[in-house]
Amino acid sequence: MEPTQVHHRAAPGPQWRPADWTAIADFDVLNTLRRVGDQHGSKPSERARASLITTGAMTARLDRLERAGLIRRAPDPADRRGVLVRLPPRGSKVARAGASGTDSRQPGIPRTAQRTAAGLDRLRAQAAAPSPRTR
Repeated sequence: MEPTQVHHRAAPGPQWRPADWTAIADFDVLNTLRRVGDQHGSKPSERARASLITTGAMTARLDRLERAGLIRRAPDPADRRGVLVRLPPRGSKVARAGASGTDSRQPGIPRTAQRTAAGLDRLRAQAAAPSPRTR
């Protein structure tokens, strides 16, 4: 089953809808850009790799965020074919509010995204650790 088809109840919290998965994914991009803090911008391909998604999926997320005025794309001065993505003040404000759980429009999503990110970090660390020898 695709994540967009999953319906579950977060306890305590409102009934989640498929659109909530998109909100979590978009918040993940905003929060990652906030944590990276690169004022010059970062490459979408690097953000996709760090988020464990395809570049196509990252492009779709960035398109939504750009339409909402939460990110800005600019030409990459080091690569004529590339772009850099950065947070304008509005995007930074939304990312900070989401990270602190103060977005009253979707109160459960930021904390869930943080738990998901922490779980992914643990999985990455386990995958990177040398495996114990079995006897």
